[in-house]
Amino acid sequence: MAVENRDIDTTKGTTINSKTSLDYYECLNDTYINKYMDLITQRSANEVYVFDTFFFIAFSEKGFSSGHHWTKNINIFSKKKLMIPIYTKEENRWSLVLVDMTKEKMIYYDKFGKNNSKHMRLIMKYLKLEHFLRNGVFLRTNFIQIPSSIFSSNVFFDCGLFICVIAEHLSRNARLLFSFTDMKRFHKQIVCDMKDDNVSFLISSYNT
Repeated sequence: MAVENRDIDTTKGTTINSKTSLDYYECLNDTYINKYMDLITQRSANEVYVFDTFFFIAFSEKGFSSGHHWTKNINIFSKKKLMIPIYTKEENRWSLVLVDMTKEKMIYYDKFGKNNSKHMRLIMKYLKLEHFLRNGVFLRTNFIQIPSSIFSSNVFFDCGLFICVIAEHLSRNARLLFSFTDMKRFHKQIVCDMKDDNVSFLISSYNT
């Protein structure tokens, strides 16, 4: 299945207040994603933590100490849900991993329905090392690792939008059920929310 053609530079951001910010066809790059995920974390701070998009890059390429830098001031094990955005350079797309601490499972959300077992293993490794650093013992929980059955082959919305919508729904235990028309509306709502520094519920047409 073809992956959409997106020229993403993960080292450079897009100004959120630019004239084209509300253009539906503008991809949500790391600047948009980080801003929106941070707002989700703030909204559900007692239960949810969403990692920065650079966390996984730092950990996978430079090792545990670089990954720990991103969470050294927060106890991730006090949260019910962790969400980790992952950018795969080789395939030029974003995915999202949910770590459900209460149900002891990890789910890999990818727009094209793919699973990356290597990414899952690396996250599990990070969790064990982080737990050992904080508590003196390795994390004993063996998370069930499963791919998501939620995906779309529609090339008319980008993967950045996909993981933002998924994260917002997961943060409040909402059903992952939405249409292409919903996604177009969600894009505009997400950008407006970022300008207002506030996350509103992304209500699917199936729930109205």
